[in-house]
Amino acid sequence: MKQIKNRIVVDDGGHNNEISIDNSASQNTLKRSIKLSGNNNKIYIGSEVQLKNSLIRFLGNNSSIYISEKTILNGANFIIDSGSSIQVGANTTFSRVSLRAEGAASIVIGNDCMFSSDVYVRTCDGHGIFSISEKKLLNSASDVVIEDNVWVGRFAKINKGVRVGQSSIIGQASLVTKNVDNNSLYAGLPAKKIKSDVIWSRTMSFNDISKSISMNSENIIYSRSK
Repeated sequence: MKQIKNRIVVDDGGHNNEISIDNSASQNTLKRSIKLSGNNNKIYIGSEVQLKNSLIRFLGNNSSIYISEKTILNGANFIIDSGSSIQVGANTTFSRVSLRAEGAASIVIGNDCMFSSDVYVRTCDGHGIFSISEKKLLNSASDVVIEDNVWVGRFAKINKGVRVGQSSIIGQASLVTKNVDNNSLYAGLPAKKIKSDVIWSRTMSFNDISKSISMNSENIIYSRSK
């Protein structure tokens, strides 16, 4: 059944799906929709979220997506399969980003992250690789965690099982296959650490960082102010 919820087109083809969209979400935006093909799924979209030219698709049952307040999704394409979930933190911004949560795994993205255009994140390879002798699946799905205040450059890809540490930077067109340390710059195919003891800002001023990020000078780790 197709319906309009707070200016978002929701096409619900299943049963017992819970849809919660804050009244302030998606004001003055267009071409945004949610499609559900399964049952018992949950959707939460928080206050002042902006969805522009974005699509959220549920392909199975018992899945969830949680989008926190003041997040901006421009050209986002989210696909959630059975038993999987996506969580996006507050004040995070996307531009033509594809998230694919499959294999009963999760994608968790922290607060104040910035994703450049054409970034791809997934929890699963999409096709199985098996041992012939044991008939065992060798490439199971695995969670992806991107902590607070991470900047992901254009065309970057983040593979299953990866944790990206807070306040880190992923260079343009990088392929991330292993964990990324806090406050580090990674780039390349596959991505490797280029520099540590770094932090980034949405402006060119270090003073703007201090408004939302505090520094622990003893171990050079930045953390979100409480």
